[in-house]
Amino acid sequence: MKTKTKYPTTILLTRAAVAFAVAIFALAGSVRAATIERGGDISEYTIEQQLGTVFHDAKGNALSDPLTLCQTNGWTVARIRLFVNPPMTGVEVNTLSYAVTQAVKAKQRGMKILLDIHYSDNWDNPGYHNTPAAWQGQTYSQLLTTVSNYTVTVMRTFISSNVTPSFVQIGNEVGDGFLFPTGGPISFTNGVPGPSTQWSQFVGLIKAGISGAKAVSPTTKIMIHIPGGDWSSWCTEYFDAFTTACTNFDLIGVSYYPYLLGSEASDLSAITATLNALHNRYSGKKLWIAEFSYAWNWGVSNGPVYWNTPTGQYQITRDLCNLVSSYSDGGGVCYWGVFFVDNPSLSYNWEARCLFDYPNHWALPAWGGL
Repeated sequence: MKTKTKYPTTILLTRAAVAFAVAIFALAGSVRAATIERGGDISEYTIEQQLGTVFHDAKGNALSDPLTLCQTNGWTVARIRLFVNPPMTGVEVNTLSYAVTQAVKAKQRGMKILLDIHYSDNWDNPGYHNTPAAWQGQTYSQLLTTVSNYTVTVMRTFISSNVTPSFVQIGNEVGDGFLFPTGGPISFTNGVPGPSTQWSQFVGLIKAGISGAKAVSPTTKIMIHIPGGDWSSWCTEYFDAFTTACTNFDLIGVSYYPYLLGSEASDLSAITATLNALHNRYSGKKLWIAEFSYAWNWGVSNGPVYWNTPTGQYQITRDLCNLVSSYSDGGGVCYWGVFFVDNPSLSYNWEARCLFDYPNHWALPAWGGL
């Protein structure tokens, strides 16, 4: 995820309006995509509850376990992030034990696990790919061993709790590399990644993570995840180079956040162009929207097709799932910030884009679009 910003929430729904909207869109469940993995990133819900947030279903019933919403809406996958040694502030609390506990609960609700290993102490995304403090100062050769051993430890810990991840991301939004400065930053010039040393080391570090995961769990599918899902030429440029250097992965993941300067204005044309460009270009790789969100209440402007309303959020979520499902190599869609609601104890939040209204925290219709 690139930027976490608190957006204005100028449209406050009445509880009756939320319940009515959810009931209407529940009737449209038959049009949801069924041939792909569907779900979202659940990483915030535990800390939100610990800080006093109460989640409700669409009828206003308080939920002791909000993951019941995932189960009743037919989610097949829960995405969970993992930091090495997080600062334990805000929602940056995803230690190994925290992530495993969430995975156990998700499995109990019938979901597979998509483990998002950040290989960082904090957010690992464009502009922030810092090497964990405990790993800093290591040579490239030492980092190869560290990444491999860390991944083995992570996978064994999940397996020992009977929650073997079905899917694992080696890094998060690694379009410009990771583990800076050893594995990046990377940029492209006329389709060629560079600097050459950082590119080569980045690929080597990714391979070390892959080998660590596969050594423990050969059946786990590996995802390479980059940002910029609305930039088709960038996505093909990146994966043309990456698949030349590394083929031992299974899933192509892109982030898709259809907004520009506070104005939602998407008709899915950009992400369609990207999926068209990626479709069957890389043999055997499933296509995932690894991160996606859309504002139900931004208070800025409305898009020409999907408005910044609960209805618009539902429609674009449903249509995106159906779009990915329409490809023979379509893999899955994960909503980002599902439970990231307003809470005075958090330094920022995602309430304009999460899947609950504000300030009541009632489930929004977009649950039925996934």
